[in-house]
Amino acid sequence: MNHFLSNFEKILLFFLLSVSLYHFGTALAHKIRLLMLGKNENRIDNPKKRLGLFWTYVLLQKRVFKEPLYGAMHGIFFWGFLVITIETFNFIAQGFYQPFHLPFTGNPYFLGAVETVELLVIMALGMAYYRRIVLKPKNLSLNKDGLLILSFILGLMLSALFKDGFEIAMSKTSDTVFFMTDAANYFTPAYAGNLISGIILSLGMSNMAMHIGHNIFWWIHVAIVLIFLVYIPASKHSHLLAAMFTVLFGRTKPLGQLSYIDIEAEFEKDEPSLGVNTFENYTWRQLLDVYACTECGRCQIECPAYFSGKPLNPKKIIVDLRYELFETGEKTLSEAEKIKMETGVSLKEATDEALKSSEHNLIDRV
Repeated sequence: MNHFLSNFEKILLFFLLSVSLYHFGTALAHKIRLLMLGKNENRIDNPKKRLGLFWTYVLLQKRVFKEPLYGAMHGIFFWGFLVITIETFNFIAQGFYQPFHLPFTGNPYFLGAVETVELLVIMALGMAYYRRIVLKPKNLSLNKDGLLILSFILGLMLSALFKDGFEIAMSKTSDTVFFMTDAANYFTPAYAGNLISGIILSLGMSNMAMHIGHNIFWWIHVAIVLIFLVYIPASKHSHLLAAMFTVLFGRTKPLGQLSYIDIEAEFEKDEPSLGVNTFENYTWRQLLDVYACTECGRCQIECPAYFSGKPLNPKKIIVDLRYELFETGEKTLSEAEKIKMETGVSLKEATDEALKSSEHNLIDRV
């Protein structure tokens, strides 16, 4: 049994993948356009230090381990995401060309390592569900979107494990499975998949039934990935992408050093700006922070004003800024396109005109 997907399924996969990547790209480009409504700021200086910060706070996840238990949970999610992304790339590529493997992933022990990661992620998901459904910490924003994302991740892990289980079950009844010779020995390190395959074989399923089961779980896994591609950049969960870039484009100056404001030059302008009253008064990097907010509430926990009972909630300010950017920013971009078409000016000039013509003071709205 060498054929994995039929020609029709390959065409369907190509179509769905193309549509998902198109929506991912357009949504991402739109989010970047919203960021560019902010003021310009140089955040590509000192690349060596920036890469060091990226290594420490993104790849090593140093900051999240201030809370050891939930830091470990978050670390498992992140590192698991990196490993599963590699395996998922193999999944999709093998839909078109079955013998495909990324370098080093054709080793049998890689499959065992991937299954270990998948089981660890499932354990971490158990902690996350318990935290959201039972503990319900006040600082954490509890909503259906969060549970939906957790359920998507659970679906990815289970579908990958059961896909392996059906493939291993087939390998125990045939020497060649999907162009792979000596398949049974190859799958020896896949301990979880072997356990699932034993259950499948005990049901007395035929090779055709196992092939169908394998393809069902393969399609479930790929479908969830494609849904992620469409859903993530278009939703508030864009923090899954934005958070790492807030570190890469973070501050390299000493903590506490304030930005210089030329007060005399500001007062010479028709409309001096010494603070922030509209979202475009922020820089693009500051607006990136509203994308990266996970609504975990750690800023709220550390805020003395919030704990003193004052009506100041730093998390709410960031969340409100995000909604303001989305709502007013969307209207601004639409108006800019209209002005550009009517007057023929550049998009930047049209955007500047659209910003001037709309009232959106943050003091009244955030």
